[in-house]
Amino acid sequence: MVSCVPAMSWWMLSARCDVLTRKELKKLRKHHRTVKMLGSAIILAFFSHGFFFLHYIWYSSDGVGNMLFLFVARILQLSSETTFLVLLVLIAKGWTI
Repeated sequence: MVSCVPAMSWWMLSARCDVLTRKELKKLRKHHRTVKMLGSAIILAFFSHGFFFLHYIWYSSDGVGNMLFLFVARILQLSSETTFLVLLVLIAKGWTI
């Protein structure tokens, strides 16, 4: 539980920076698909860690946790990692998406 708080704080900061960066790029009309995919991966990871955090808070109180939160967290984590890996593969192949 103690290590969840710094991790959650880090993801909150990353998500906030992503939102601010998206707003600035939209103003300049430079919002590229690569940035959108990276931002999507960050936001999905943020929500994934949020659901893991809620599950472990619940787990610390009753020893079982909420399996729905755990399931949603794992699905969001899988989606985030898949989005990021697709982005890396496309960039490595030289595509500008």
